[in-house]
Amino acid sequence: MNDGWFGGLLVDSVSGHRIPEALVSINHIQGDTRILQLYNPKGFRSSNLFTTSQEDGVWGLPFQWSGTELGEAAGATLRLNVMRGYRDHGAMEVNRYGAPRRFTLRTALVVSLRAVADGALPDPRSGTDLVGMAVDAYMVVRKINLPRLPALGRPSPEYYAMFGFYRLAV
Repeated sequence: MNDGWFGGLLVDSVSGHRIPEALVSINHIQGDTRILQLYNPKGFRSSNLFTTSQEDGVWGLPFQWSGTELGEAAGATLRLNVMRGYRDHGAMEVNRYGAPRRFTLRTALVVSLRAVADGALPDPRSGTDLVGMAVDAYMVVRKINLPRLPALGRPSPEYYAMFGFYRLAV
């Protein structure tokens, strides 16, 4: 499973004040030809991923997605629903939400830091990895061609994570 994280800041479209206790939910993530299947952070398939914004209007929503959908995930579009929260002070004090405001946002694929931490990708802070990257760069600059041998660590779709950070006016 690949990691994903969307987050951001909710502000009032008129006053610019931050919006606390708003419900933020992923409607879906649209790939080039189909909707991506999403999983909760524990790895269970889910079509209902949501969170609420904190007192300062900041929200974050972790999720997972399948690396087999890497082609669909590249350049995918996020469909997000945001509903402002308010308190109903009737007989029982409960949280209620207004009508949803829908947003269509771009997503980004980034190199997963978990893949670096697990040793699947070179870490520029490591001496041995740094030497290997320097040798590769030297060979490219000098145009030295070596015979192509099968590599032990082939690129994997799990090297990528989906990410987005947004400032939304509701």
